[in-house]
Amino acid sequence: MPRMKRMQRSFVMAFACSVLSGLSLVARGDPYALSWERETPYLTTAAGLHALAWLGSRQKSGANSDSAEPRDRSDVPVYERRFAGGWNTAAQYQSNVLEVLGLAAPLFLMSAPAVQSGTILALYAETLLITSGGVTVSKNWIDRSRPYTYGDRAPRSDQKSLDSTRSLLSGHTAHVAAAMSFSASVLGELYPDAAWAQWTWPGAVLVTAYEGHLRVRAGKHFPSDALVGAVWGGWIGYSVPMGHLPRHSAVTLEPALLSDALGVNLKVLL
Repeated sequence: MPRMKRMQRSFVMAFACSVLSGLSLVARGDPYALSWERETPYLTTAAGLHALAWLGSRQKSGANSDSAEPRDRSDVPVYERRFAGGWNTAAQYQSNVLEVLGLAAPLFLMSAPAVQSGTILALYAETLLITSGGVTVSKNWIDRSRPYTYGDRAPRSDQKSLDSTRSLLSGHTAHVAAAMSFSASVLGELYPDAAWAQWTWPGAVLVTAYEGHLRVRAGKHFPSDALVGAVWGGWIGYSVPMGHLPRHSAVTLEPALLSDALGVNLKVLL
C-alpha cells in the first residue's frame, strides 16, 4: 500500500509538471489549443479525483478480511461465475508488458512537428491524470473481490492483500484504452489524409480488447471490470484531445446576392 501511494504521488507530480510546461509551448498552426481557461476544468477534475481516491484509500485500509479462505462463488453474478478462481501468472506478465508498451505508444507522437510536441505532451498528461484518478477512485471506494479470491490457486499473500478487494475497475485496461484512443484521435487530426489513418481506431480497439482479455485470463478481473475500464479510459483518451480543438463561431451570417434580391446566408458550424 505505501508503495502504491508513492507511485501515485510520483505519477501525479511528473505529469502535472508536463502539463504546466506544455502550456508555454503553444504555437500558431497547432491543431489543438491550450489556455489556462481551457485547462482549468481538466486540471481541477484530475486533482479532485486523486483527492477523492486518497480519501477512499484511508477508509478502505482497515476493511480487508483476515481470512485467506476462498470466497463463495455463488456471490458472483451467474454470467461471470465461470471466471471465478482463475490465476495465470503468464497472462499477468503479458498484460503488464502490454500496458507499458501501450502507455509508451503516444510518445511516438512527439515525432510530429516540433511546434506540436509540447501541446501533445500536455494533452496526454491530462489524459493519464484523469484516467488514473478515476481508476483509483473506483478501486478505493468500491469493494469487489478479484476473481482469484474465489479459488485456491493464488498465493496466500495475494489472497489476504488489500489489493484483492480492488477488482473494479481494471486499471491496466483503462490505461491502455486511454493511450490507444488518445493516439487514434491525435493521429486522425495530424494525418487525416494518410492511407493508414483508417486503421488507427480498429487497432486501438483490438489492443484494448486484448489487454482486457489478458487481465481476465490472469484472474485479476472479471469481464465487466475490463469493460468498464475500457469505456472509462477510451472516453477520456478521446474527449481530452477533442475538447482542445479550436472552437469557431457557432453561427455566421453572410450577405448573398441572389438573381433578383439581396439575401443572407446562415451557416451553423458544429
